[in-house]
This record gives sequence, structure tokens and C-alpha cells, in this order.
Amino acid sequence: MIPRVPHVILPLLQDYVQLLISQLPEVVYGIYLQGSIVLDGFVPERSDIDFITIVSRNLTPEEINQIDLIHEKLKNKHDYYSVMEGQYTTLDHLRRTADLERERFPKYFYGKCMGLTKGQIDSTALWILKNHGLTLFGPNARGLEINVSWPDLLNAMKYNLHKYWTEKADNYELFLQDNWVDDTVLTLGRIMYTLEHQSVITKDQAGDYLVQMLPTEWHALIYEAMRIRQGKRENGHFPSIDERAARTQSFIKYIVNVCNEQYQLEKVSH
Repeated sequence: MIPRVPHVILPLLQDYVQLLISQLPEVVYGIYLQGSIVLDGFVPERSDIDFITIVSRNLTPEEINQIDLIHEKLKNKHDYYSVMEGQYTTLDHLRRTADLERERFPKYFYGKCMGLTKGQIDSTALWILKNHGLTLFGPNARGLEINVSWPDLLNAMKYNLHKYWTEKADNYELFLQDNWVDDTVLTLGRIMYTLEHQSVITKDQAGDYLVQMLPTEWHALIYEAMRIRQGKRENGHFPSIDERAARTQSFIKYIVNVCNEQYQLEKVSH
């Protein structure tokens, strides 16, 4: 039994660890979880399984192929593999001292191999790993030398607001889909909370936070996002998905403006 891991995904993670350390024992340094699982916010059918696997050196083409075969085995055996998301990297990338020009590591997104990356880990994932990471194999996550600080996390929040969500706000068709309403509203709530408290919370907690912090005119949309997140079928908050989509677009612009004014954010360019 791995503490804090929901029982529905435990067989998948046990197989993942066993296959990696049995087939690549000289390569695997540590296997870790970050994301909703370690924040105690994992929701079956809604949450990702976010992993970071640290290898002891740069990988050979044969080892990369072997890793991909391991993931194929997991895909064929476990339904929850479809939400497995993460990447392979080295300790130097956690320290941010790696040679980015030469190194390449596999990355997986919703169970699919996305090819090779330079091994860089985004600041939010590093922050969660450093402060809440769960160890599946190897040295304890809390003892890893992870080079991430509040300015790094702040810059990630600014990028999410000014680049990612600002660009998404113009795509009306996205917000006709339930999952985009849920993800948009609650993720923006997490960003607001992070800017205020310099820590990260779950999407469910973000919904409660938004209800406490925002005017009642936004509560219908927040409750709608929470309804979707919780898998409830009844929809009494909006007469149509078109109206809900337009409201979600307005919500993005509202939150971006509130955060800019309240926290005096300067725009970032990436």
C-alpha cells in the first residue's frame, strides 16, 4: 500500500513502479507524484495522475524505447492509464543546472507519448513536488534539491493569466463543453488563491474559495463548475450552454483584471 494514493489507481501505480525498477534498475533514481493526488484532491474520472520520474543520467535510444514499451503495457492493462501525465527528467533539471542543449527525455500526456523534451519541469509542478510530493520509489521527495521559489511560481501564475487563459477567452466554442467550464473556473480560482496565499490548493477548494471571495453575480457559474467537477447531472444554473459559455468567457476577463489590479501584476512574455 502506498499512503495517500486512492485505491482505484493503486494497481496502476504499483505496476508502473515494478516495471520500471525491474527493467531499468540502474537508470531509475526516483518516482514521484505531484498534482491533485498529493493535494488530496483526486477525483475519479476527472483528475490526472501527475508523475515525475527522475533518471540518473541521459537516456539511450534503447532505454527510451523500453520506457515506451512499459507505458504500452500499462495502457493495455489499466483503464486509468488514460489520465496518466508526466515526464522523465534528472536531478540537474530539478536543480536547474542541466545542459538543455544535449538532453532529451520522454514526456506523456493523457497516456500518450508526446515525444522527447529537454527535461524541464514547469515551476508549478516543481513547487508542488517540493512542498507536497509523494514518493513511490527512491529518496523522499522532501529531501530532493529542488530549485524553485515564490518568484518562479508567481511568474507561472502571471503566464497562465496573461498568456494561456487570455488567449483561450476568445474561443467561444471551447466553453460549450462541460470540462472546459469546470477547468477554467476552478483553475482561475486556484490562481487567485495562489497569488493571495503563496500556496497551491485543489480545484474543489478553489470553488469554495471563489464563492467566499467573489460577488454573488458569479456564484451561478462557480456552482455550475463545481457541479461538473463533482459529476452531478442536474443543471439548474443556466438556461442554455450558450449562455454558460458566454459567461465563462466574461469570467476569464474578470479574473484577469481583478488579479492584475489586486496584485499589481506586470505582464510577462514567453
